[in-house]
Amino acid sequence: MAYGVPAWHQPTKAGRKPKGLAAKLQAEQNKGLRVVLGAFKATSTRRLEVEAYVPPIDLWLNGRIARYQARIDSSGIGKVI
Repeated sequence: MAYGVPAWHQPTKAGRKPKGLAAKLQAEQNKGLRVVLGAFKATSTRRLEVEAYVPPIDLWLNGRIARYQARIDSSGIGKVI
């Protein structure tokens, strides 16, 4: 699911909704959480994520990009690129 995240995900800013593929993944994560937790449709997505100890998909993707960038910077390959 997260293969190639640095290539296709644009990090979201605080308080903004994800766009593009991240928005579609958020909808799928929402459906999955409702099935796993047996929640009603009226339950907010953020409450489901808290209950299941699952981070919001946009924040998780942002974290993947941050780890990728840190790895590139620490290895020195960033200078070559």
